[in-house]
Amino acid sequence: MFGRKRPLSDFSAELEAHLVLEIDRLREQGLSEDDAGAQARLTNRAPTSTPQSCAVPV
Repeated sequence: MFGRKRPLSDFSAELEAHLVLEIDRLREQGLSEDDAGAQARLTNRAPTSTPQSCAVPV
């Protein structure tokens, strides 16, 4: 479990799936496609936007 390294593509696919789900949820609430995409990206930021103080050492 801890020794296994996942390819970056696995993480990218997982993040994209979460983003699509959030966009769909926001669209159901009445947001336009553009607004839903923008809001989803703001609320579901990629791990690269995590402050260094929160990062787990490798």
